[in-house]
Amino acid sequence: MEAMLDTLIKTGFWRGEILNRRKDGSVFPELLSVSVVKNDQGEVINYLGVFSDITNLKQSEEKLEHLAHYDSLTGLPNRVQFQLHLQHAVSRSERSNQKCALLYLDLDRFKVVNDSLGHVAGDDLLKMVTERLLSRLRASDILARMGGDEFVLLVEEYKQREELEVLARKLIAEMNQPFYLAGEQEVNVGGSVGIACFPEDALSSEDLLVRADAAMYKAKQAGGASLAFFTQDILVEASSRLTIAAELKRAIADNELELYLQPQLDSASGEVVGAEALLRWNHPVKGFLTPAAFIDVAEQTRAIRLVTGWLVKESFGIIKRWEQAGRDLFLSFNISALDLADNELLLRMSEELQHQQIKPANIELEIVESAIIENFQSASAILSRLRELGFQVAIDDFGTGYSSLAYLDKLPVDKLKIDREFTSKLELGEGAGIVKSIVDLASNFDLRVLAEGVETLEQEQLLKQLGCHRVQGFYYSKPIPLAEFEQKYLLPQA
Repeated sequence: MEAMLDTLIKTGFWRGEILNRRKDGSVFPELLSVSVVKNDQGEVINYLGVFSDITNLKQSEEKLEHLAHYDSLTGLPNRVQFQLHLQHAVSRSERSNQKCALLYLDLDRFKVVNDSLGHVAGDDLLKMVTERLLSRLRASDILARMGGDEFVLLVEEYKQREELEVLARKLIAEMNQPFYLAGEQEVNVGGSVGIACFPEDALSSEDLLVRADAAMYKAKQAGGASLAFFTQDILVEASSRLTIAAELKRAIADNELELYLQPQLDSASGEVVGAEALLRWNHPVKGFLTPAAFIDVAEQTRAIRLVTGWLVKESFGIIKRWEQAGRDLFLSFNISALDLADNELLLRMSEELQHQQIKPANIELEIVESAIIENFQSASAILSRLRELGFQVAIDDFGTGYSSLAYLDKLPVDKLKIDREFTSKLELGEGAGIVKSIVDLASNFDLRVLAEGVETLEQEQLLKQLGCHRVQGFYYSKPIPLAEFEQKYLLPQA
């Protein structure tokens, strides 16, 4: 109250959040604005207050805050939350001269289940996997889902490596047992486990996670359903990733990269309003590669800068060609957190805009929210400048990152892309609340919303009812080559 009065005396206006009480005695959050009213002599004669009940907004924030730290499917800590646990565990181990270890588990044939039985079956399987894993753990062990079919287990205060091996074999044995989905559908997956220990294998939480992950890949290379402890030999194998970075440079020079486009539609009219550009690499030896095969390596080795530079030039050229054909469609593409660490992206976009002279609003940059938060000041400044130039910015996979009102109010963005995980649950009645919360938040902040991963008519209809007017997914089209996209969506209307 004193701070409010002090501000009113100094500025004549105060705005903030307070807790108020309804007639029935219940407390609710309120957004209050207070203005000083003065007479002709400049004397304070009254105060004018305007308030609004922000209960629904706060509830939406609480839901999204929980999503920021816990996996919505399994209820386990997610990557963000687990990294906090891991940092604390390493710090405790250093102070007490104790050990801790990570067990990184990946299901061996999960993709087969997802592809053959569908995402609903895949989600049911992940829930069952979680229950089995938890049944084998001590109360002090921390299990988290890192994404997809990857789980990680933090074990503190163990004494011998043999204890870790026994535990890993128990987890593998659980994964080797059949799972029975709805309708008594039997599936067999199996699992591989990589183990890294602190302080023997790593001296930081970041390195410990990386090395447990590397050991897990070693276990998978052995044929699956096995375990591997981290060794220095694994580091040698990891150096082969540097080869990929070098090959990427050659790939750009030799024109081996290409774009596949997936249309984005207005759900009311069914009209294609734009497309997301998805990178593909026609590798001369390894064949057709999706970003999953090389983007992580590109980011680790900073070759991602070259990839983004290629994306910028290619995307501008596409939009230029579309505009010359009389089509006003936008094109979006993903950028990395590294692209927002300095002004290189801003310079490339500015130079290309001067060179190509396209409508900047037809270029949309997509980035995951966590990438902005990692270096908020730099990322925010660069994205703000890009928006001033007329470019659009979208948060990809919204609802799986930080998703806090405290950040959303400050993020320089135009669109939120609802993650496919929530879209896939609409027909089960599980995702509607989350989608509605995101749509309402977007409306409050004057942002557009697009739902990814639409695969059925029912999902489309539910999204319309919830107020989501832009959609993207296999129900409309899988990602297709640029030439096919233009033939299908541009030429008939040109």
